Amino acid sequence: MKADMRNKKFGANVHKENNFNVLKTVGIYGPNNAGKTCLIKCIRAIRNVLLNKKNGLMPNKKCTFK
Repeated sequence: MKADMRNKKFGANVHKENNFNVLKTVGIYGPNNAGKTCLIKCIRAIRNVLLNKKNGLMPNKKCTFK
């Protein structure tokens, strides 16, 4: 996530690389059943696909139309 540097309060939580500020840690919060876990699983799956690792995703079933 890109860091907004207007607030310097949490400057230690920012990694600077080539004039680009990225947050080291973030928090995700919200009510139950809002999709927080689904978001984490999605990010993990995308990361695994990009790194050519086993992703644990199930392929879509093939549909046959008559």
